[in-house]
Amino acid sequence: MARVPHRVRNSTFFHGATSGAVTDQGCTGAEPFYYTRPRGSCRRNKNKVMLLTYPPELPISACRAQIVEALRTSRVLVVAGDTGSGKTTQLPKMCLEAGRGRHGLIGCTQPRRIAAVAMAERVAEELREPAAVSYRIRFSDQTTDTTRIKFMTDGILLAESRGDRLLLAYDTLIIDEAHERSLNIDFLLGHIKGLLARRKDLNLV
Repeated sequence: MARVPHRVRNSTFFHGATSGAVTDQGCTGAEPFYYTRPRGSCRRNKNKVMLLTYPPELPISACRAQIVEALRTSRVLVVAGDTGSGKTTQLPKMCLEAGRGRHGLIGCTQPRRIAAVAMAERVAEELREPAAVSYRIRFSDQTTDTTRIKFMTDGILLAESRGDRLLLAYDTLIIDEAHERSLNIDFLLGHIKGLLARRKDLNLV
């Protein structure tokens, strides 16, 4: 399923991460991509390369090329897909491939603490780079200066916004399960909407 050709204020709506979805660009999801850690982002192994691969059994992997291109050309990207399509674990890696995470963290919110921890561990395992992925939940902050992808609860990001109104630690924010429309998510989306006008380097997924 091709990307819906509908743009509103530099936004892209993508509805291709569903079961049986295919891409007109022929991406199978098995093609590897090498991500080089930006110079100065880590005290050691400044030029260390991470191999990005996408499990071919996940429906979203077939849409990789389209999503990566949308991430490069749009500041706001909405991805709709069935449960189990791989959005939570694969979108952060696609952000890396699109060049995000070089001027700040890729932040990924989850409604629940157990999901934030589990997804961080899963993505770290897939990247084979535990130091690049971490999580922060209430009473536990595992982030370090090597972190590129940070999972957290939406409540944590909301709390961070009180001390850092512009959320300058991030260059990309992925708000997962946005359809749940909790108070935290609604407050976050409202705040980030205002940030997009002030921070031209910030992307929202």
